[in-house]
Amino acid sequence: MKSFKVIAALLLVGVFLLGGLTMAMAAVTSPLEFTDTGAQLSVHSGIVELQKSGSTIWIDVMEPTDVYAGDTIRTGTESEASINVYDQGVLHIAQNSTLTLEESVWDPAEPNVFQGEIFLEAGNLWARLFDFVSPASDFEVRTSSTVATVRGTTFWVGALAGDTSRVYVDDHTVDVRSLVSSVSLEVTDGQMVRLERPGQRPTLRYAAAPTGRDLELIEKYRRWDKEYEADLVARQLAFAHEVRKFDPETSLYNFQRFSERVRLFMVLNEDKQTELRARFMAGRILDAYIEFAERDDITRTKILLQHAQEFGGREIAMRPEVKRAMLFFGRHRVTTPDDLRQEIEKDESKQELQDSSDIKTPEPTPTKITPEPEPEPAAPVEEEVPVQPEQPPTEKDPQPVVQGAQTETVERPMQLDPIQSEPVQYVPVTY
Repeated sequence: MKSFKVIAALLLVGVFLLGGLTMAMAAVTSPLEFTDTGAQLSVHSGIVELQKSGSTIWIDVMEPTDVYAGDTIRTGTESEASINVYDQGVLHIAQNSTLTLEESVWDPAEPNVFQGEIFLEAGNLWARLFDFVSPASDFEVRTSSTVATVRGTTFWVGALAGDTSRVYVDDHTVDVRSLVSSVSLEVTDGQMVRLERPGQRPTLRYAAAPTGRDLELIEKYRRWDKEYEADLVARQLAFAHEVRKFDPETSLYNFQRFSERVRLFMVLNEDKQTELRARFMAGRILDAYIEFAERDDITRTKILLQHAQEFGGREIAMRPEVKRAMLFFGRHRVTTPDDLRQEIEKDESKQELQDSSDIKTPEPTPTKITPEPEPEPAAPVEEEVPVQPEQPPTEKDPQPVVQGAQTETVERPMQLDPIQSEPVQYVPVTY
């Protein structure tokens, strides 16, 4: 009887532990859910008005407001606004501008595809979209006389409307087409084109780089772009931290990976298993984004991207959940974790090469050679030459001439001794 009670107690404890483990595994493997964002209008300064599609009433915009296809926006004097395009780009609207959002199509199932068209009736518009990398993307800014078209790329474009239309490209390439003639031009980094009407004949041509007021406007929008990007990264990091279960540097992270494998093993439905693989892969990509954007840990980023690949290949990577996560790395313009890892490794190699080229070999320090002291000049030695006294000849006793003897008078020229500067006098010597 006692043994039966012990076995029952053990079974009860086992069931309790198994239930708790199952609940814990379910909690750490709950798939993430993305929050969809639309195109949102925000006021920077002054008076900004919105006319909804199909309405004739203008509404003052006081706080961030969603805008849709068919809505018209206008700004007053010293008034400016921006449109956040699905967290994937931004449009800056200058003062005294009027534009209509004629088309705005974005499908969460295809998050890297965007179809947009804007009619700029008057004023200035600066557009920057950097995450729509699919060739199926299409974005146009149209004025009364020109169309600026960008397809599937990261770009900045400034379109200035009026009797003279101008389009300036700050990055990448834009096709500019005249609506009043058959002329079209390809505009690249730092170039500007103008559509002018000398007489009644429109001319689309390249123009000089922006100066004065135009350049000030561009510089301001570049600063706004940086502020927008910083705010976007902050919001993306906040979301990534919210959905993260455990820090990859803790032991509980390994428990999470084990639990995910167990849950995939227990799911028999193939479609449900594919969905779970995609959501687990997306979660790992967001873990890698935290290491990359917040901690600047390239090694850990690559490891987490490898963990993401454990849930499947390119087929899983093409799922909407994974594409949404990959948009967090939008500036790398890649679509799969493997492509992203390779791109990061390329950037890392380029940086290492750049760092090595920046290191200069130190020049050897010249050795200071102390010259040896010159020896002091030796005191001049006077050469004593014996002089034989001459015997003055006399008439009675003339100087005898000895046979074989020669008398030679040698006169040496005056010269300077190499050691001393005073001349040395040499006297005649008779041998």
